Amino acid sequence: MEDNGNQTIFSAEALPVARELVISYQGKDYYVDANNVPFTIGREEGCNLQADSPFASRIHCKILFDDRNFMLMDSSSNGTFIRNGAAQPLQVNNSLTPMAGSGCIKLGEKIKPNDKNLILYKAVY
Repeated sequence: MEDNGNQTIFSAEALPVARELVISYQGKDYYVDANNVPFTIGREEGCNLQADSPFASRIHCKILFDDRNFMLMDSSSNGTFIRNGAAQPLQVNNSLTPMAGSGCIKLGEKIKPNDKNLILYKAVY
């Protein structure tokens, strides 16, 4: 970390390394670490998390690990909506986004409050 005038700049090495990602969906918890990625989410029977959604692709998205953080890679037709913490939801279409802290994911449709099909996640550092 360095102070550049009145602006603090963090290097990637200053951020903590995620050890595990805990994913919760419809009352079931899944534990993802660097040794069991890619972790697949979709409606196909062979996915690690099989989602019950008409908007989910067969293999909708994957969770990867980049030596420091977990990342969500969308590979779907309808996109994936992700909200990190209290930030505004972001739509991911055939691209990669970080999964820092805690948040939620919705497959193929916008995130709505109290939705039973939200996929919750929390990074463990």
